[in-house]
Amino acid sequence: MPCYFAIPLSIAGFGTAMKLASSWTNSFRAARLDDTTIIVPDAWYQVCATIAAIFYIIFGVLFSIRLFKYPNKVRTEWVCPQRSPSFGAITITLMLIAFLMYDQIRDEPEEGPHKTARI
Repeated sequence: MPCYFAIPLSIAGFGTAMKLASSWTNSFRAARLDDTTIIVPDAWYQVCATIAAIFYIIFGVLFSIRLFKYPNKVRTEWVCPQRSPSFGAITITLMLIAFLMYDQIRDEPEEGPHKTARI
């Protein structure tokens, strides 16, 4: 079951690429370097983040049900050398979704010497 978390992981990874492309194209537009530059809207990575979060919640609920209903099967997956690396996808996906939704949660930038870097 942890291999199913590769689906929201890939969507969140694509959203991360769209977020970086959006920040780069917005800086090109601000500098007015070229009129033919392709502009990547911010909505693209926000949609990817929302879809990844929905899939993450669905697979998280299904995996929790499986964990309580069949704990021995989950334990054998945990011990298996081929399937146990898939458990890392759960936390990596959560970190990517948090990175993508960071701007939506925190609207105002901090002021002062401890200002957080924004991408």
